[in-house]
Amino acid sequence: MLREASEQRIRLITIMAFVSIPLSGFVTDIYLPSFPSMARELSVSEKDVQITLTSYLLSYGISQLFVGAILDSIGRYRPKLLALFLLVISSILITMTNSILLICLLRILQGAAVSVLVVATRAIFVDIYDSERVKHYLSYFTIVWSCGPILAPFLGGYLEKIFNWHANFYFLAFYAGFLFLFEWFFSEESLPQKKKLNLSENIGLYKMMLKNKIFMLGIFILGLSYSIVMLFNITDLLLLKIRFTLPL
Repeated sequence: MLREASEQRIRLITIMAFVSIPLSGFVTDIYLPSFPSMARELSVSEKDVQITLTSYLLSYGISQLFVGAILDSIGRYRPKLLALFLLVISSILITMTNSILLICLLRILQGAAVSVLVVATRAIFVDIYDSERVKHYLSYFTIVWSCGPILAPFLGGYLEKIFNWHANFYFLAFYAGFLFLFEWFFSEESLPQKKKLNLSENIGLYKMMLKNKIFMLGIFILGLSYSIVMLFNITDLLLLKIRFTLPL
């Protein structure tokens, strides 16, 4: 258990947890500038390429409703390893196919995998630190996470320009592969005690949260905040399209 690990090892795992937090933003946004080139190479419309993003976001959002309870019952370590492995494989497979349908299916798989990573990474802090330390680290989560959506489109644009759109997914495979190797060699299970999965109890918790007006107001505000990030990405994509469409 991580609680029994040395302070140096816990510190290293904490640093790597923060390194992994922006991954969700990179998986979402890094290939946005490549939509036009993907559409041309795959011989489809840009709307079809945009469906790959929609597929990912739906899978990513819906999966998080169930992932927490599952991770509490089976642990964090092995599901996180599996999610990273699937992210590596799916990213490589995307570069090897010309089927937009298969890309959508692989993006759905990536959405589920990233949801496991997001929930498991945040849960690690609850597992190994007391409530005061968790509050301290929570203040940095949003700052670190925001690096993904902000940096990903710029990095993706440069990778696409220097190489091609496949380079975006090779980068994701490398990123996830690096995290996989670290988890494999240095990390371990952090959950002190596994909890039996109880569907009725989980459904009751969801009902209680939905009836809590303060909680729902917070969810609404968070939704508006995240919509600003998505609006930034859409605007960035439109500017890139205008840049490459209009003559210099």
